[in-house]
Amino acid sequence: GMVSASDIAIWWKDYGNKLLAKNIRFFKGDTEVNNGIMKCLKESPEKFCYYNNGIKIIANKITRKLAHSTDRKNGLFRLEGVSIVNGAQTTGSIGRAYMGNPDTVEKAKLMVQIISLENSTEDFGNTITKLSNTQNKIENKAFASMDSLQEKLRKDLMMDGIEYVFKDGDTSSGDKICNIDEAVVAIGCYKSDVSLVALIKRAVGSIFEDISKAPYKTIFNPSTNAYLLWNTIKVSRIFDRINDTYQCENNGIRKLVSVHGNRLLLHMIFEELRENYIFN
Repeated sequence: GMVSASDIAIWWKDYGNKLLAKNIRFFKGDTEVNNGIMKCLKESPEKFCYYNNGIKIIANKITRKLAHSTDRKNGLFRLEGVSIVNGAQTTGSIGRAYMGNPDTVEKAKLMVQIISLENSTEDFGNTITKLSNTQNKIENKAFASMDSLQEKLRKDLMMDGIEYVFKDGDTSSGDKICNIDEAVVAIGCYKSDVSLVALIKRAVGSIFEDISKAPYKTIFNPSTNAYLLWNTIKVSRIFDRINDTYQCENNGIRKLVSVHGNRLLLHMIFEELRENYIFN
């Protein structure tokens, strides 16, 4: 059906990224695409529904209310367990545009598809999310957000006041914040398999080609806990600072070894530390 863009904007104002809980990424902010969406809302709000693909919502349960829902022209629906699984950038762009130009955004409408997961198979929602996001270029890493282990690690780290970011679009940074990119390098170099270290150096993105099997599962599996993730990242960060200083102070073959052998050097350090320290 068709919904008012201002309604979506109010959702965004009230819930923000919580609306995208089951999406593979959050709102990415000022990008070329998102700026284009906001420009369209500002300059051609009446035509927005023709230029935009709309959004897709999944809900655990959908109930149609009797009031104002006597025919198929209009309807009020109560949604439980809601997540926007396609249209994160559209949703965030509408919310941001509304903050600056509410009167203009109120003139815009967009298409919305709402799918009930009630009485469906357990993986139906994940399948919808994945296939709905393969129409445009998406980095394989984004699909790691569908791995329940990532959310478990996030919650476990939160207990110690550490923020773990594994969804595309969240650019938080700080001493008590880490992300999935750091985790892949740190845990991967901690593993005893040196071929995994070589893969991380050569093509780290290939780790995420299929999150249901190795090499992704070699790094992220039931034995991967919050302590291992955070402790290996801390060692990795210290090594990077030392190695960066070394590169600034040296040149020639020494610098080349430091630059091109950084992952192997980190792996060797973990091999030495493993004898005296427990990481998990």
